[in-house]
Amino acid sequence: MKKVYLGLLGFAMAGSVVAQQPRTESPAQEYGLREAAPVERVEKPVQSGQRDVLWSEDFADGFDGPNGTWTTAGANGDIWEYTTQIQAACWSGGADAAAQMSTRENGFMLFHADDFNCINPGPPQQFNQDPLAGELISPSIDLSDQPAVLLSFEHWFRHCCSAMFEVWVSVSNDGGATWTDYNVTGNTPANDYNENNLHSVNISAAAANQSDVLIKFVWNATGSSSHYFWAIDDITLEIPPDDDMALEGTPVYSIHDPTEDMWDNLEYSVYDINQVRPLVFSASASNVGATEQTGVFLEVVVSDGAGYETTLTSGSLNMPVGEIATFTLDPYTPPSTPGTYTVTYTINQDQEDANPGNNSATRTFAISDGEFARDGGALSAFVNLGLDEYWGGNGFYFTEAGSIHCIGGALFNDSEIGAFFDFELRAFSATGLDFVANTDLGTVTQSMLNGSGGNNFTYLWIETGAVPVFPGDEYVPMFHHFGGAEPVYVGINGTSPDFSSYVIAEFETQSCAPCYTTSTYMVRIGMSEEFCESMIEEVEEPNSVASLEKVSIYELFPNPTRGITTVEYSLLDNSRVVMFMFDMNGRIVYSNDLGVVGAGDYRHELNFSNLAAGTYTFSIKVNDKHETKQVMIR
Repeated sequence: MKKVYLGLLGFAMAGSVVAQQPRTESPAQEYGLREAAPVERVEKPVQSGQRDVLWSEDFADGFDGPNGTWTTAGANGDIWEYTTQIQAACWSGGADAAAQMSTRENGFMLFHADDFNCINPGPPQQFNQDPLAGELISPSIDLSDQPAVLLSFEHWFRHCCSAMFEVWVSVSNDGGATWTDYNVTGNTPANDYNENNLHSVNISAAAANQSDVLIKFVWNATGSSSHYFWAIDDITLEIPPDDDMALEGTPVYSIHDPTEDMWDNLEYSVYDINQVRPLVFSASASNVGATEQTGVFLEVVVSDGAGYETTLTSGSLNMPVGEIATFTLDPYTPPSTPGTYTVTYTINQDQEDANPGNNSATRTFAISDGEFARDGGALSAFVNLGLDEYWGGNGFYFTEAGSIHCIGGALFNDSEIGAFFDFELRAFSATGLDFVANTDLGTVTQSMLNGSGGNNFTYLWIETGAVPVFPGDEYVPMFHHFGGAEPVYVGINGTSPDFSSYVIAEFETQSCAPCYTTSTYMVRIGMSEEFCESMIEEVEEPNSVASLEKVSIYELFPNPTRGITTVEYSLLDNSRVVMFMFDMNGRIVYSNDLGVVGAGDYRHELNFSNLAAGTYTFSIKVNDKHETKQVMIR
């Protein structure tokens, strides 16, 4: 079954969902995503080495720098601004605290698409989705008699939400009549932040020995350009060292092609011990030095910190000045031993590198005796779709037979204590993302919640027992928000390739049944009883509302019923009372929030005549405890 569905065009849903829709028609975009707190960012030293600076700009004087005036162009060029702060706007909360440009205190240049399109950060949130285009252009620079030129600058960016969107730098040597474009994002995933604030690119081909050089920073107008920002500071033109290689973007440990239909090669953050599979390490590197580099190769070291270590290498090649190459290793299967594995990527060459600090990077993955996950494990944002019902989760591929015993997720701090939630297991069929099973009903407690960086996962048992899986099976575990007056927020961490994470929701103007998203839900699978038992805190029967003697609930009568039934209950204290009815798929089909009710005896007549015949579960919740009874409608 082709899992090709339209993406989410904007933070509120957009576009109808059509199976078999061409993959290139609609880039996915993030929806209802709010930063949980300032973005956690590991500070990295600027690796500029001992270079001879030919020209520099730190924007201390704004557009009117010491070398001349910077100008803007493009349909939205006036969005470029001189500032000392990245406003939170609708979707950039925490970005300012994480920006680490060396001289940011005296100001930097910013293209803030998020701020421009944000009408109201909410709630309720209002956000335009207008594609934007703007260019920031330097004054003319004389580089006569300079046989080699290295452009370096510090930047902090996030773009959304597809590979269709790019930002780049262009260089002209004829007053702007023609331009040479340079990729400056590496392979930073859409919907993610760049990892290092320093970027260097050898622009000798366009700028060396030229007397009228212009440098242009381009924010491109595509369907994905309405979101996030690009901050630029501390620009230098330097004489590059002879020998200097640099890693580009984020290296990977598994290569997934979104145009393929299977999820076997996704990057899973945690592999269940029985779902370990061959990994393919790959990284890109560029020659930013002044001379050709010979014998360039990628070295990968995998270690677990407990004695296991193995070293893998790619083939070698020679790289001319300015060339970017991607190195991919043969498949490697990690040991089936639980632990956290660190992957260190290093670019080596025959020559001694002048700046080895930008030649290495690390990634990590884990192997677990029972847990299977795709998220990064530290809550960085949360899904905020208001009070509407929705489902959200990630796709998983199974290489070996096993069983799914439980599903878990990380809940954000703002979730309502006492609110209901559950998880569902779904699978694609010819009709869509179909229901397979649901977990027990969960009730939010304080101990379940997470702030920024939290990794506290709440697991619930599959209600009808373990679901068997077989080699080649694919399932989507999903968090289920029932909707209503009590919100529950699930965390986000990571970026999902197109067509691998999904949301199901019905909104006033559009439908997602499902839509794909590039945000990775913090929703995980438990694949052993022992693991699930260790993660699930059993609720003893004495904790029910009846046994706590706060309320006495009697049988609904008549039961079975043809639609009209009566419930009687008695409260010993003033309590908030909410009534729910769930169908056999765990969906709320009736709810009635009675508010705070005083102590006493009560009788309520309930009309379920609009419900189809079948078996339902009636629940009456008193404060943060609930009691359930089965109801049969004829």
